[in-house]
Amino acid sequence: MKRELEKSLKRYLKRKVRITLGFVTAFAIMGNVGLASEAIEGSLDWSMEKAKEWTEGYDGSNKIKEITGDRVSISEAGEIKLDGTVLVTVPQTNISNKVLTNINNTADLLDKHINGNTELVIGNDADGKELAGYNEGLELKNNEEEKIYVNEGKLNKTQSAMAGAIIINHGEISFNEDKGQNIEKNGIGYNYGIISNTGSHGQNILGIGYNYGIISNGKVSGQTISGIGYNYGLINNKGNYGQYISGVGYNYGIISNGENSGQYILNNGIGYNYGLINNKKDNGQYIFGIGYNYGIISNGGDNGQNISGVGYNYGVISKASGDGQYVSSANGTGYNYGIILALKGIGQEIKGTGYNYGIISGNYGQHISGVGYNYGVINSGTASGQYILNNGVGYNFGIINAEGVAISNYGTGTAYNYGVVKNTTGAVFNGKVDNYGIVIYTTANQGALGTGTNKGVVLDSTYTLVSGKNDGVIELSSTGNISGDNDKTYYTKDNTIDFSQDLTGNVLTAVITGDDVAYNYNGSDELVLNDSVVTGYFTDGGKGTLLNVSNDLVLVNSTINAVTDIENRDNVTAVKLDGGTLTQVGESQIVGKIEGQGDVEYVASQSKEQSIGIDGELTIRNATNEESTQYSITNNKTDISFLNLEADKLTLDFTVEDSKNVNKVVLGDNVVIGEATTTTPVIDGSSSTEKINLTINDITGIHGDITLGNNDDTLTIAKNYAYDGVIDLDNGTNDILNLSHSDEGTTHVKNEENTFNYKVHNVEEINLTGGHWHIDNTKTEITGDKVNLNISGELHVEVNSLGAGKGVETSMDGVGKDVNDFTVSAGEGIKFVVGDNFNALEPSYSFETEYKLGADTEIKGAVIFDTSASTVTEDSVGHINIRVKEADELGLGDYAAIYDTVIKNLSENDALRNAINYQDGGQFQDMIKNTDFQTSAFYTTGYAVTKDVTDMYMDTVESFGRKAGAGEWLAFGKYLSSDTEFDGGSSSRGYDGDITGTVGILEYGVNDTTSYGVVFGKGDTEIDITGGGKLDGDNTYIGGYVKHTTEGGIELLGNIGFTKSDLDAKFSTHDTVGGVNYNIISDGSSDADAITLSLKAKKPYSISETLRVEPMLGARYTLINQDAVESSDRNFRIDERDVTVLEGMAGADLVKDFSVANGKLSLKTGVEVSLLSVSDSDDARYTLYGNEIALVNEEEIADSKVSAHVGFGYEHENGVGVDARYKFIWTDKGDSNRAEVGLSYRF
Repeated sequence: MKRELEKSLKRYLKRKVRITLGFVTAFAIMGNVGLASEAIEGSLDWSMEKAKEWTEGYDGSNKIKEITGDRVSISEAGEIKLDGTVLVTVPQTNISNKVLTNINNTADLLDKHINGNTELVIGNDADGKELAGYNEGLELKNNEEEKIYVNEGKLNKTQSAMAGAIIINHGEISFNEDKGQNIEKNGIGYNYGIISNTGSHGQNILGIGYNYGIISNGKVSGQTISGIGYNYGLINNKGNYGQYISGVGYNYGIISNGENSGQYILNNGIGYNYGLINNKKDNGQYIFGIGYNYGIISNGGDNGQNISGVGYNYGVISKASGDGQYVSSANGTGYNYGIILALKGIGQEIKGTGYNYGIISGNYGQHISGVGYNYGVINSGTASGQYILNNGVGYNFGIINAEGVAISNYGTGTAYNYGVVKNTTGAVFNGKVDNYGIVIYTTANQGALGTGTNKGVVLDSTYTLVSGKNDGVIELSSTGNISGDNDKTYYTKDNTIDFSQDLTGNVLTAVITGDDVAYNYNGSDELVLNDSVVTGYFTDGGKGTLLNVSNDLVLVNSTINAVTDIENRDNVTAVKLDGGTLTQVGESQIVGKIEGQGDVEYVASQSKEQSIGIDGELTIRNATNEESTQYSITNNKTDISFLNLEADKLTLDFTVEDSKNVNKVVLGDNVVIGEATTTTPVIDGSSSTEKINLTINDITGIHGDITLGNNDDTLTIAKNYAYDGVIDLDNGTNDILNLSHSDEGTTHVKNEENTFNYKVHNVEEINLTGGHWHIDNTKTEITGDKVNLNISGELHVEVNSLGAGKGVETSMDGVGKDVNDFTVSAGEGIKFVVGDNFNALEPSYSFETEYKLGADTEIKGAVIFDTSASTVTEDSVGHINIRVKEADELGLGDYAAIYDTVIKNLSENDALRNAINYQDGGQFQDMIKNTDFQTSAFYTTGYAVTKDVTDMYMDTVESFGRKAGAGEWLAFGKYLSSDTEFDGGSSSRGYDGDITGTVGILEYGVNDTTSYGVVFGKGDTEIDITGGGKLDGDNTYIGGYVKHTTEGGIELLGNIGFTKSDLDAKFSTHDTVGGVNYNIISDGSSDADAITLSLKAKKPYSISETLRVEPMLGARYTLINQDAVESSDRNFRIDERDVTVLEGMAGADLVKDFSVANGKLSLKTGVEVSLLSVSDSDDARYTLYGNEIALVNEEEIADSKVSAHVGFGYEHENGVGVDARYKFIWTDKGDSNRAEVGLSYRF
């Protein structure tokens, strides 16, 4: 799952777009640069775009839709009621268009699934995506075979879904304990009804859980989500935690739990809200992991989002009091792209790091003791737009509309304004606030500007410089010019100012209300902005370009900021480049859009967590001596990291301090370089003479070769994913490749992440860390003079057969063929395992490795290999001896035929090879034995079940006590049910079966002593095989009988029948030893038919007029023909065979007759003893992979049985009758019981 989530987060980055430069941001403090036609996810320009999307239409006209229904209603005022009781009132102001789409989906979901308005069709979410996990209404029925269990009524206990099972609640689950639904790993649970257990955990979800109905459990956790949980309905539990999320949780419905934390998201959890969270107390979302709000949070207490992890708001957080976003931990990060309304409280309370790209309306906009950034709009009350406490740092690049103080800085905090602040009353700034932006007095008030540096401008409401507040500011008219002198501040309104010189320490400001270029650089050489700021405010419909550059642009610790209202961002360009190169030196930033084409350079950059997108080339280099002097660079080396990166090529050009510098470059998870795999390096450091330390977190985004430089370089690849390019570490003397894969957990299977298959040239050391490793010698290339391959864990070397008498080859063969001196070391040893073309054709194999083995490298083998005779000498090739173990050595002496067959056919089955390679001896033993058990099931169970089916139908005919008189017809219909058990013996598999059937009988009386009858029956057979597996299918019976009473009063019954049983077998996990999860024989069919002849005789003896005893003797002969069995794997077969069963029986019935309601009632009870003899036409043998094998654990059916029965029969004088009977059977191989009920009619 984790890997899938990582892939989904990269979707935007995988779409390479080739147009002109688009949005650009270059913010070295938080790390953002962009020059691409499509914004890179996570970059500043992407964030600004998202804020524009998610705040559109927030002016108050959007309202949630009204619904009326039997249970849930939503009024015009947004009042949501359940059964007439108000749950929540949705704030009907400041709902953006996108949030309205999501919250209207919530209304539709409630109307559809709780009110039963099934005609509704649920639309996509605000981003046009289908609701995650949603279906229109699951229509599943009870099906035990498929492990589907449905509750339609009232359930007074936990409804559980074990692994592989599906549970559905359409009724009500109500009891006095925890866990209304308990959904285990790999289980699935749905609630369409009501869960109201009085304890905790309405749904306890380790697998996948869905709520479409109502969860109102009495204590904490409406949904406890360790797997994946979805709420499309209503969660209204009484205590904390509407959703308690350590996995992944989605809310598209309503969460209105009674106390704290609508969504409680733990460290490894991810929570999404697309609906409404309105818990009664604190923390709409309490986020230790990652939390997203795309809907509405309007909880009653403090903190719409309480963030110790990472929290995102795209929707609406509406707070009557308290904080909108509370970044409560120094390690927490909060992002607002949407709307935060906290009119009596704080929009963002920031103790960690907080960003606003959207709209905040609060008495305090941002309250900062950590680091806070505003790129959006803050509308603050009488308190402060940004309030910076001791050690806090605040930056404003957006707009602050302040009724009171715009920015307050008390104590030892740090505050900067690069944007626009509008002040109504009181001071503009309190304390030390450095102003490089624009201050606008919206009234006659001219409040104080604090004690900080003021290099910006102060304007009145007409955008005119305020007298006495702008010392040293130079106002430029259309004919004005920039002198080029250092440390000057300039201002212009609706003019284009041309200039041709570099600027140092200058501040350029502008207000644009038309469609203009504010500043136009027309010099013949590059423009260098050194320690300078360019700020423009596009307002009153203004659009255009802040800075137009007809050449290269070099930013040295400089800022360019194009400020405008959110809805106007598309119309404003920060910088327009005409084919030039943008070079970033030190800490520089561009906020806004760039147009044009060009490349990007970083020079001596120490910036962290950068984001860059460019349709061109990115160069990272150090400064030349001339640049170091010109730009006053004292630390001339690179230490840079990128969160997001998209470029055609990355050039690493470090050529200044050859032996001193180690230049560090880290490429994060969201990186795309190049368009397709080519032989041309897309990361090119070949010109570098300084050391390079390059780290790539995810190499799947590198679409081309990687070449480093001429010194000792280190390449670290954090995640070993597939990569087809060439890695060339070039001409150093100690070039190193470090590679790792993630923790495998408890189970190891070969996959992409733990297989090394890279092409690595000119390397001295390769270090593989992270548990078990494999080498793919069909792709791997390693070149170098002397190479050490070091594995921290265990190296699995696959062994493959070359043919009978030809020995073996391994997955390490040829890996070091282009290395003069190649040594392999493994901290946990080298394990030789079965390859995909290995079959044990010889008893042992000996060979020498093509590589030296490191000191203390242990040689191991798969469970069937003995490698103890192998020898390892340090700094010498290994002498490997692999002996294939005998069956006895593995405790499989009785199963030697199966074992020998399996190991000679390993190439036929991937799962079998994995079992041998990665299971221990006990698990492997169990799997081999399991094969015999499964065969036994086909052999013994096949004919035993057929015998049970036959006996059920025969017994029904023989127990029917009435007889047709001369010229009479007697019609009879019966329903039969047999619960039968077969223990199977000490070794073989038994079963527990349910056999049902419906029988029709028609009998005609030839005379007073003789009648004839015909029988037809049809039913189902379901057999659970002991230890795992099922036999399911149909049964059919056709028969005839004759009844005759002799002159001596002996009642004879002759019976003949034909039975057909068609069964399909599915074998599941046999977990008696070690939890084996694989079967060599996975399925097959066990079809059979039988012909049965029986004769019974009984003689009634009267005890009184209404009481009699009926002794009985009988015999039964059954010939069962079992069809050939063949599994779908095509590796298993049992030939057709015949089984004969001869049975003798004796017993007696006691019968009591009554005259009742114009009819006759007979009560009957009795016992019967049977002796059986079974003979088989063939020995128990089967074919596996073409080899014939004798069955080890065949068991016959019981050779004796005792039964007892009780029943009644009633026949009215009009000929209508009713009968019922219950029979219990004891045998030495298992106990069974049968029940039957029927109606008859005599005419």
